[in-house]
Amino acid sequence: MRRRHDPGELEYATGMALGPDAVVVNDPSQGRYILVDFNGRFLRQTLAASSGYGEVWQGAVDSLGRIIDYPVRAPIDGVDARTGYARAEARVRFIHPDGRADTVGGVTCGAPAPTHVYRAHDGFATSFTLPFAADPQTVVTGRGTVWCVPMSTYQLFQASLGQPLRTVVSCIVPRITVPPALRDSMVRRYCTFASAEGTLVDDGEHRIPITYPALRQIDVDDDGRVWVRRNSHTTPAPIGVFDASGTHIASVRVPRPLGDRLFIARQHLYDIQLDGDDVPVVVRYRIDRQ
Repeated sequence: MRRRHDPGELEYATGMALGPDAVVVNDPSQGRYILVDFNGRFLRQTLAASSGYGEVWQGAVDSLGRIIDYPVRAPIDGVDARTGYARAEARVRFIHPDGRADTVGGVTCGAPAPTHVYRAHDGFATSFTLPFAADPQTVVTGRGTVWCVPMSTYQLFQASLGQPLRTVVSCIVPRITVPPALRDSMVRRYCTFASAEGTLVDDGEHRIPITYPALRQIDVDDDGRVWVRRNSHTTPAPIGVFDASGTHIASVRVPRPLGDRLFIARQHLYDIQLDGDDVPVVVRYRIDRQ
């Protein structure tokens, strides 16, 4: 049995969330959440097995100090015919400060991104999301609301936990064509990988889209506002900011391209970028109102 590191030591952090009195960092490889104060000093830890190992954690913390973990995969009846894996559904888990946990039903946010499946020589099947495919995103906030975005179109849906989704934003934006040379290189890469590792179960490489998804990423700040980044010919494109009711309140411009996941709190935007030596560094932007 592997020993955990000392309290406060991280092994494989996958995300963090801002709570009422602490920052919560998810460390799934050690099966725990580490809480630090706003100056980075260790406060305490909560032990709870995580289902998000290898994925970016998109949890939150509510006013009661409960960690909201989403998605948590819960098994359901049946087997996926393409992969042979047991089927599962996404649920929301509330982790109390004392480590107790309970779950509620999740939210279905449109069809999942298209995948291709290959079966390795040992019979093990694996699926991969196709490059440039729209992968729906769902974000849970500390206020108990859910933002759901299909990514294929500029549409935002919202709901309270346990309630049906409603459309709060719908915009028309131009689709950006994937450069043919880039798409061709991805097709070759997938074919080469599949032939080296096993056998393709489906003809996935020919379903690689010719356009980028309408949206690139969504992030939610500490006040429940959603920040929407879209794919655009201009780099970086302005970020659309919407309040909790879906009203557009700002367009934010940043001086350089941003990474895959932002942390936005207390009038600052935090991003992870590579410096001149390809070392990851945290970059902080101050949000100014004009």
